[in-house]
Amino acid sequence: MSVLWNDLRFALRMFLRNPGTSAVAVLSLALAIGPNATLFSVMDRLILKPPPVKGLSQLFLLTVRTDAGRETPSYPDYLDYQAAAGAAADLIGYEGHGAILNANGQQDILLLHIVTENYFPVLGVKAAAGRTLLESDRQFQGEPPVMISYSLWQRKFGGNPAIVGQTVLLNNRGFFVAGVAPRGFRAPGLGPPVDLWLPIGAAQVWGGRGTRDAFLRRDFRGLSVWVRLHNESDRPHMEAVLSGVAARLARDYPATNKGKSALLGSAEEREQGGRVGAMILLSLVGLVLLIAAANVAGVLLARGESRAREFAVRLAMGSRRLRLVRLLLTESLVLSLIAAGAGLLLAFWLVRAAPGILPPLPMSVDFDIRLDGRVLLYTLLLSFVTAIACGLAPALRVSRPDLMTVLKGDSPRGAAHFWLRSGLLIGQIAFCQFLLVGAGLLTRSYFEIERIRPGFDPDRKLVLATVVNVKGSGIDYRQLTETLRALPGMGQVSYCKTLPLLLVGGGGTKKVSLPGKDDEINIGWNAVGPGYFSTLGSRIVRGREFQTREAADSVLVNELLARRLWGSADAAIGKFLRVDDKDLQVAGVVENGKYQLILEESRPYLFVPAPPKTGGGDGALLVEARGDPKAALATVRKALSDTAPDLTIVTLTTMQEHMRIAMVLPQMGAGGMGILALLGVFLAGVGLYGLMSYNVNRRMHEIGVRMALGARPADVLRLVLRQSTLLVGVGASIGLVVAFFAAQVVSSLLYRVSPADPVALLAAITAVAAVALLAAVIPARRALRFDPMAVLRNE
Repeated sequence: MSVLWNDLRFALRMFLRNPGTSAVAVLSLALAIGPNATLFSVMDRLILKPPPVKGLSQLFLLTVRTDAGRETPSYPDYLDYQAAAGAAADLIGYEGHGAILNANGQQDILLLHIVTENYFPVLGVKAAAGRTLLESDRQFQGEPPVMISYSLWQRKFGGNPAIVGQTVLLNNRGFFVAGVAPRGFRAPGLGPPVDLWLPIGAAQVWGGRGTRDAFLRRDFRGLSVWVRLHNESDRPHMEAVLSGVAARLARDYPATNKGKSALLGSAEEREQGGRVGAMILLSLVGLVLLIAAANVAGVLLARGESRAREFAVRLAMGSRRLRLVRLLLTESLVLSLIAAGAGLLLAFWLVRAAPGILPPLPMSVDFDIRLDGRVLLYTLLLSFVTAIACGLAPALRVSRPDLMTVLKGDSPRGAAHFWLRSGLLIGQIAFCQFLLVGAGLLTRSYFEIERIRPGFDPDRKLVLATVVNVKGSGIDYRQLTETLRALPGMGQVSYCKTLPLLLVGGGGTKKVSLPGKDDEINIGWNAVGPGYFSTLGSRIVRGREFQTREAADSVLVNELLARRLWGSADAAIGKFLRVDDKDLQVAGVVENGKYQLILEESRPYLFVPAPPKTGGGDGALLVEARGDPKAALATVRKALSDTAPDLTIVTLTTMQEHMRIAMVLPQMGAGGMGILALLGVFLAGVGLYGLMSYNVNRRMHEIGVRMALGARPADVLRLVLRQSTLLVGVGASIGLVVAFFAAQVVSSLLYRVSPADPVALLAAITAVAAVALLAAVIPARRALRFDPMAVLRNE
């Protein structure tokens, strides 16, 4: 132990003796360890850490297979499946919604899960305070129960245990807090954090009678159902039982269940799929750490060469080579630990700054990302691995000096050391080239996504508001549109049930068929008001859009649906379409669009007239601003509050901000990869500069002789740059080959961009060449300023 302590003290003295090179090494590693720790904390919270539920291997997701793909069961179907499972399994279900929480004088839009009453007991989850929801909550007296998340408990109620039993307002209705979920709880599978859980029995209190009625419909399919087998080996038997139930439901309810069968998917397999993606992301960030490690290895190698006499004396006095290797690895470990501490400080700042980088989301979501013990352990392990990666090769190399040459006072030949550093640099350039190609491909893909026309004009100067009337008295769109249209600086105004590209909206369907035919298909839909398409900038291909006094028996379809049913947009006009057992006449055909996600596949879609006054629920308003839309936000908010005080404004934003949310995933992919690539380029440039400086110093005598014999400055410059060009060329070629094959794997993430896209490849090569040239020219120019006679006299 005393030997280790002495080695640690000696390592610290060596760092203090060389503060400049030590600071460069620590900074290089810290810039790489910080992003690694940050990404791990995010992935660990959302994916890597197993959900805190009992017996994950016994949980299976129940899905329904149809001709069009897979869907979730309805609540009545769930009850039938549950009855058939009997004592062999327990079934639970949940469905996601948004809810308005009124607390501490503020309104927050939170994610809520309506769950079956046995949800928490079956998952084996115990409350952090109070109790969980129970089977007895199916029937309640007075206020219904709600369970809140640990994160919500902390940020809104200060962690006060007295909140249990108190009343909170959800959608302006009272619920008593039954308990607090344990910290970090998440349901099996992947999804955003949830803050509230309600029993299905309370659905009517929370969302009105329509919500409860929707749960009782067999065509209302939004329930995620999980099956817990009491014996994991019973899976084939349970699949057979549930398939038998699906077949019976298809016979008894052909209108909603025809041609459907049941499937079970393992929760562990779903979790494992998410972990594979997380490990790929961590590996990409790990490439930056490898680049930094190669930099530090070069620094340690150069420092070790300058200490060749010290090592030779130690060996001559009887020290074993293993002792020197241990000493050098200790120095590397101390360096890595200091860098890990600095990296954790950087990660702490990145975690705090991350929410400010994201666009404002429609819901308040707290991912509870923090640097906990698992992150600290990961960073510590990373520092040990980095210490070995940085220090082992230099330690083995410099711990074997030529004793006779060094002890006589001659400079040791550094060719072997130089080629070791060259190999490290080639690896740096290859990794850097890989990251640059990936960043270029994702950036090109992002620009292609930006060029997508989503079925409307994304550059329109619009103010978009989503509103909800939680008191159930409805939304008077006629009054609201007249008020907003009369405001100064406002143009067209319209309304709709759901705004496009809301990420979580637009998923509802209606049963559609041609009159006189039994073949029904489920088609996505939206209810829109007069002037909706002109306000949004959508093109009417044929016919017209809805008028102010539109009959309720009209419908608009998109081009894809028109071609599918009638062969062309022209043929669709005036035809009749049966929608939910009601015949509607096609008044117009609108261009195809994106209705939920910017990268969704093209799909048939229809639009029905929205009533000028609804009986309840929620909706959205679109207001054209003739000036700056941001400046109009406050005016629109005040007008809505004054005109309809019962309405709650869920979101109020501009079209520009709305599109930022729609583009957030491609933007994060391209931006994140770009930051990693820039960091890698910077570190590789530092490494190349260090190697070229070392090479120039090593060849000082040779350069002096050449200049004394008449070599021109251009000759000396060519001599220095030739070697760096060769190293960069080899490294870049290796990186391009690896990047090309890796791009084939991630080609599914690219949009209208080939993995061999010449623009991305050329940009990556140009970036590497520019950085390499800059890093090599500075030492080369210093070589031109050598005084040949002074160099020769020193030699």
